[in-house]
Formats: sequence, structure tokens, C-alpha cells
Amino acid sequence: MKSTFLGQLLIIAILSLRGILASTQSTLAQSRSYHCSEYQGSVAIFLRTTHRGDVPFIVWNERLSSQLGDRCREIADRFQRADDNGTINFMTTGIVNNLPVICVAGFNGGPCLPNGTLITLRANTNSQAILDRIKNRQLPVILGDSNNLLSTNRFNFPMDTCGDTHRNASTWYPVYVNYRESNLRLIRSQYCRDAIRNRREGSKLHSIQVASFIDREDAIRFAELMKEKVGSGEVGLPSRR
Repeated sequence: MKSTFLGQLLIIAILSLRGILASTQSTLAQSRSYHCSEYQGSVAIFLRTTHRGDVPFIVWNERLSSQLGDRCREIADRFQRADDNGTINFMTTGIVNNLPVICVAGFNGGPCLPNGTLITLRANTNSQAILDRIKNRQLPVILGDSNNLLSTNRFNFPMDTCGDTHRNASTWYPVYVNYRESNLRLIRSQYCRDAIRNRREGSKLHSIQVASFIDREDAIRFAELMKEKVGSGEVGLPSRR
């Protein structure tokens, strides 16, 4: 009987320990400001904010893979460490191994700290432009095969139609801007003349549809461009024609 009683106590102790560990892990996860998750068929670092909850912070414009997931988690950990130790306040740009990087310094205006690299970018990337977007919270920052945001050189605004004009495509990705009558007038006069007020598919939310693209990556980039120009931009659910 004694051995049975001791065995039961041991089981209770193990279960209690597991509960404590699970609770601790959950608390640690909730205390993180940066974490990775799947996002629109790829992966993104999410930033936890006080008023908006988890928002996409850095999005990779690449196909989801285990290697990309590992890289995302590694970079999220770097941002978390910099946030925890305060060096996140001294983000800057630099060159490491002949590649541009976003890094942290030991003081404002200082050089990259040893092991202070947050993100290594591809050659010829405008690292300062990306850093400016991070600092100004122009989110999400989208990194792709070239790590470049969509260039405005492709668009000669104002345009009669901003999106793709192919007639035989079956899948389209719409780009929406938050609806306000002033936004609609601005977009029609300065950017996309055929912008319309439209109800998003799968939602009762009224928005301004500014363009549609065959390629999802083009839609994401144009949404980012609209966010820069008019303050909002988002890719809606794909439609099939």
C-alpha cells in the first residue's frame, strides 16, 4: 500500500511539473514581441503591439519552405534579443561579408556591433530604405527574391488602369484601400482612375478596389505602394473568373 501511495504521489508530481513547464512556455511565448507564423502562403515575422495585436512585420515574398521557416525564426530571435537588451533603439545599416545588413549599434549613430546583424540582405539592396520603413512602422516590410519593394517606375500615375489587363487569366488578386470618400477622390485623380468602391469578398467591409493582379506577389507589392501613398493597402481574397 505504501509503495502504491508513493507511486501516486510521483505521478501527481510529474503531472504538476509538466503543467508548470507548459504554463511557463506559454507565458514566455506570450511575452515575446517577435514571432514567426505562416502568412499568405509564405512566412512572416509578426510584431506584437498593444493596440493592434499581432501585425505582420517582415514578410518574405518567397514560397514557404523549411529553410525559410528556420531563417524567419532565427531573425525573429535576433530582433527579440535586441529588443530585450535595448540595442533595438540603435538600429542602423552596414556591410558584413560584402553584403548589406540591418544591424544594431551600441549607441545612436554607431557602427554595427559584433554579432549585431539582424537581417542580411541581397547585394544591391537599398538597406536604408528598408530600415526607414522599419523605423517608421510602415509595415509590413516585404522581402523577396531581390529584397526590393515594388518600384514606382513601373507606374506612370495617374493611370486609367493600375492592375493587369490580361483577359484570359482565371485567378485575380484584388488590392483594396480603406474606404473614405476623400480617399476615393484622391486615388481617382492621382493614381488609378478606374478605382471603385466595392464590398470585399467574404466580408461586409466596404473598401476601395484600386487594382487586380494575376500574380499575388505583384498584388502584395502594389498594396505596399498604396500604403505608402495613401496610408492603407491590403490584398483581398483571390477571385476566379
